[in-house]
This record gives sequence, C-alpha cells and structure tokens, in this order.
Amino acid sequence: MKLDELPPELLFKISTYLTLFDIGYSLMGVSNHLDRLLAENKNDRRTLAFHDGRCSYSLYRAFLDDHNGFRTRCLSIFIRSLILDGFCNITCAYGILSKWADSTPSLLPSVRILTLSNMQFFEKYCYKPLALILACGTGTNIIGQLDKLTLIFDNADSWYVTVLHELIFLQASCHTMIFHVTDGMENWNETGRGSLYALHGVCGRQSCFLRTVYLTLSLKRFTELLFLLQPNEMPCLK
Repeated sequence: MKLDELPPELLFKISTYLTLFDIGYSLMGVSNHLDRLLAENKNDRRTLAFHDGRCSYSLYRAFLDDHNGFRTRCLSIFIRSLILDGFCNITCAYGILSKWADSTPSLLPSVRILTLSNMQFFEKYCYKPLALILACGTGTNIIGQLDKLTLIFDNADSWYVTVLHELIFLQASCHTMIFHVTDGMENWNETGRGSLYALHGVCGRQSCFLRTVYLTLSLKRFTELLFLLQPNEMPCLK
C-alpha cells in the first residue's frame, strides 16, 4: 500500500512523530491527496518553533538558503504559526525575520501567528529596529499578514515601551496583539511616565491599532486606559 493510500487517521498519527521539517521535506509534495490531508491537520502541527532546541542551526540555514527550492516552498506554504526566541538563538530569529520582511513574494505566505519571546535580546543584537522589520519590510509587511502577534518581555524596561511606541507610530496592527511582560510592571522605574506616555502626542492626530480587535497590554497606571478608549482611537476593539 502506498503512503498516500493510508487512512487519514493513520497518517495524522504518523505525523505526530515527525518534526515540521520532516513533514515539509519528506511528505509535502508527494501527492496532492497527501498535501490536502496534512493541510487539514491541527494548527499545532503546523508550527515552526526555533526555541528549546527543537530546530538545529543546520536546518535553519538549509531553510533560508534553499528558500526557492521546491521542498522549502512546500514547507513555507504549510507553516501557519512561527515561534522565535531571542535567548535560544537570536541569529536564527533575526535572520528569519529579516529574510521574511525583505521577501517578495512573502517567504512565509501562510503564517498567521507569530510569537517572539525574550524580547530584550532583539534589542541587543538586531542591527535594525524590530518595529521596522515587523511593519516596514521592503518586501513584506509582516504584521499586516498576521492574525495574531505575541511579544513576550521578561521585564518592564525601556525596551518594552520603545517597541510598543514604535509600533503605534507606524500604525502597525493585526486582529490580535499581545504585549506581555512576565513580571508585570513593578520594575518600571521611569517615574512620572507610564507605559503609554507617547500617546499624549499621538491621540487626536492618528488612530492606533486600527485593525486590532483583541489587545493585551501591560500598563503602569490604570489611567492610561483613557488613551486607548478615546473615540476613534481603536475602532475595532472589543
């Protein structure tokens, strides 16, 4: 019996033992029937995660260097969710984001969910401001392609506020945006300012998070919510 003749339940079971690279380079493109079955699988099997040692550096280089190859194009179309960690491999994370932002057509056309963790390492080691990479790519507007963006910061230092303000000024927006500070805002030391102080000069001149329906922020003061609740500031917010 040929592989693509196996029952869907058995194929899905087999796929749980394979990495996304195994699926992309070994199974995708074998037959249209198999491609459809794999595409119907759950989203958690369509996540490319470059963290916790789940993907080696050699696989990452092969993915980028052969981005025009048939198997890599199949894999790129299959990927729906991408997880990048600044601590585990900042070179890998920055390389993929930069390549994605500069690509036409998009390097990762099917990705709708992007998660970036340990954000402080992006500040230290990225050669270009992260907000510009995410919202002003020369080829692809990454945030404009997404349904959900999650940025995870270890602490509430100036880097959190800088990224938040830059994305607001660039009017970057997608359906769900989560800015999460794992230790809360207790360590935010810039007295007299909250995490949204820059909106003093923005409100009334341009709307922020135009397409955002669900938004999670870490705020220093409750009164900062007043900025976000101004008429027409976030027209889609639920």
